[in-house]
Amino acid sequence: MATDGKRQNGLCKSVMQFLFSNVGICVIVVLYCVAGGFIFQHLEKNNEKEICYDTRDEYIPMENKTLNQMYNVIRENLGNSDLSVLMIELRTILETFRDNSIAIGYEGDICGDYGKEGGPIYKWSWFGATYFSVTVISTIGKQIVGYFFFFGNPKIVYNNF
Repeated sequence: MATDGKRQNGLCKSVMQFLFSNVGICVIVVLYCVAGGFIFQHLEKNNEKEICYDTRDEYIPMENKTLNQMYNVIRENLGNSDLSVLMIELRTILETFRDNSIAIGYEGDICGDYGKEGGPIYKWSWFGATYFSVTVISTIGKQIVGYFFFFGNPKIVYNNF
């Protein structure tokens, strides 16, 4: 039994030495980035769907308003022999609709079909999410040097963020 305790102690010591070695730290950082990629991708999927539904809910009333405006312009100019006025008014309505559609960012996607075959494709892939995770971890820990004056003496303060 005493040898089992020593063996477990030696194993625990070996594991701790590996984890705190340079290789161990690198393995932990890589695992952190990979896990961060999976987590971030999962969180962003729901966010992308929510944005799609929100922009669609803004787009549909705008589309209906544009159709009503076009109908009214056509009805008002039905007996007019000069079609140039009709064309100018319709073009203005359509240009406004186009500009507003671009501004809200709705792409005409069927929001419920995200992830299905033939449906919209998620913008955040696992690779992109992992790249973001690596960017986050690589910017943490940079030192910011600031000069502060205590009682007239300049002091250098290092802050790790």
